[in-house]
This record gives sequence, structure tokens and C-alpha cells, in this order.
Amino acid sequence: MARNVKYQPLAVRFGPAIKAALLCAFFASAGIGYVWQKTQIQHLADQIKRLEGRKELLGRQNDALTRAAATLSTPSELDARVRKMNLGLVRPQPDQIIRLHEASGESTAQPELRLRPGIRETVQLYASRR
Repeated sequence: MARNVKYQPLAVRFGPAIKAALLCAFFASAGIGYVWQKTQIQHLADQIKRLEGRKELLGRQNDALTRAAATLSTPSELDARVRKMNLGLVRPQPDQIIRLHEASGESTAQPELRLRPGIRETVQLYASRR
């Protein structure tokens, strides 16, 4: 004889409904996760595009500033700025220029200075202060 549905255990009566609800919850959370992930990818792509544009702009600005610095440090530009500021600076005489040659060998600890005696002491005094 068939048993009455009323006397079946709860797990048997509501089991398929619970399984269907859990399955629906899984697919709903998977769908929501997929949409959230796609939204995050879109936000990151927009951010990358914006930062790449900023990098390009900063690169152009850096190039322009490098060219400006190179232009401002040319001897003719420096001479013009000295005349404009009335600093009274003049070019050094050839005997006032000290050239230090780097030794090309194993020993580079003390380069040999070929200077007049008065200048040699001045250079050594300045080097000892550092």
C-alpha cells in the first residue's frame, strides 16, 4: 500500500526544493561574480588607458624640459645671461684654466697635477677641506 505523503520525513519532502534553491543560489552568485569581474576589468582598462596617456604627456614634458635645459646651458646663452645680469664675469685666461687628466691605468688614486707651485698648494688646500 502507498504511504501517505503527510507522514514522509521532511528531508524527503523538501529535499528537491532545497537542492533547486541551492542550485539557483549557486548560479545567481556565479552570474553576479561574472558581472562584477567584467566591471572590474573595464575599470582597470580605463585606468590603464588614463595612466598611459599621463605617462605620454609627462614624457613629452620631460623631453621639452631637457631640450630647454640644453639650450639654456649653451655657452652663448650663458654669456647672454651673464651680460643681462651685470655680473661682471669674464672668460678665464688660458693660464687660469686647470685641466685634470684621468690616469688610464691601474693606479687612479692620486692623479699627477702638473701645476705651478702656487696653484698646486691652492688645489691641495681646497681638496683637504673637503
